[in-house]
Amino acid sequence: MARCRFQDQFRVTTWARFLFFFSLFFVPAFLGLGMAGQTDLRTAWVFLLAAFFGLGLPAILCRHCPHYVRRGRFIVCPTTVGPPKLLRPSSRPVSRPEKAAFGIGFALLLGFPIIVLATRGRFLFAALSLAGAGLFFLGEQTFNCSRCLNFSCLLNRVPREIRAERQADSNNG
Repeated sequence: MARCRFQDQFRVTTWARFLFFFSLFFVPAFLGLGMAGQTDLRTAWVFLLAAFFGLGLPAILCRHCPHYVRRGRFIVCPTTVGPPKLLRPSSRPVSRPEKAAFGIGFALLLGFPIIVLATRGRFLFAALSLAGAGLFFLGEQTFNCSRCLNFSCLLNRVPREIRAERQADSNNG
C-alpha cells in the first residue's frame, strides 16, 4: 500500500515555502517591470495576483476541498489562512470549466510579466521570471500538490491508489 502524508492543518513552514518559491518568480518579474518603465502594468498585475489568490482561487478551487467546510468565514487550510469564504462549499468535484478558469488564470498571471518583459527587451528579467515560475510550479507540485485533499484539482499529484483509498475511507466513515 502506498503512503502519503496529507496535510491537515495550517503550518507556517508550508506557507513560508510557498512564499519562497513564489518569490523566485515574483521578485524578478516585479523588478523587471519597474525597470522596463511599466509601473502601471506592474501595479495592475499585483492587484490581479492578490485578487486571484485571495478571491478567485477560493471561489474556483478551494470551495471543493474538505478543508473549506470547517467552521468560520475565512479559509484555514494547510497552505493558507485568511481568504474569505464567498461561496458555499461544494461536495462535487471541480468542473471542467472551473479547471479551465483556474489554468487560464494561473497561466495569464504567470505569463503576463514574462511576455511584457520579453517584448520590452528585458530578456534577463524575462528569463529569470520564467525560471522562477518553473521553480514555483515544481515546488508546489513537490511539496503541496502531492499531499492535497482536493483530488479534483488540476494540479493534484496524490497517487491514484492513495486517492481511491482515502475516498473509500471517507465513504465508509
